[in-house]
Amino acid sequence: RRCDVGDVLYLALEDNDRRLQSRIQKLMQSQPVDGQRLCYQTEWPHVDEGCADRIRDWAETVTEPRLVVIDTLQRIRPIKEKDGYKADYEALKSLQKLASDLGIAVVVVHHTRKQEGGEAVDAISGTLGLAACADAHMVIKRDGQGTTLFSEGRDIPGGEHAMEFNKNTCRWRLLGDASDVRRSNERKVIIDA
Repeated sequence: RRCDVGDVLYLALEDNDRRLQSRIQKLMQSQPVDGQRLCYQTEWPHVDEGCADRIRDWAETVTEPRLVVIDTLQRIRPIKEKDGYKADYEALKSLQKLASDLGIAVVVVHHTRKQEGGEAVDAISGTLGLAACADAHMVIKRDGQGTTLFSEGRDIPGGEHAMEFNKNTCRWRLLGDASDVRRSNERKVIIDA
């Protein structure tokens, strides 16, 4: 899907420079990377140590801030974390406000639980405080029928999309509505039989 070109801050907090370089080379497929538009960091302060303020400072230094990707939430959570809904909500509150104030997308990568079943939102590790604070959430689930992206949010239509990952290019590709893709696979099996 096409989007407006702009400045991006990628907080690759579980990567080192070498791994990040390898992934960018796969993603860009020999196309030049505009080092002025893409800024990355492998270390960043926690939420309670000025995370949102530093992002705001970055946004003021570029011409068209569009996207901040934080990979992963655990790396910016407060060190003295309390358990529960309130703590999870507080972990994202300043980032949600920042996104709203600046009119930019802030994507926070987080892990899922390993348990099966239930709604996609229930797979998000932690309490429902994370989903409650975020304007939208997307959950990737893999099963015997493939990979599905579940999306739901305040300003986006919910959906379930089948998708696949290409290891050579490090890119995800949407295949279509999950029920249609799965139905097509089932029909193919029947026809082949």
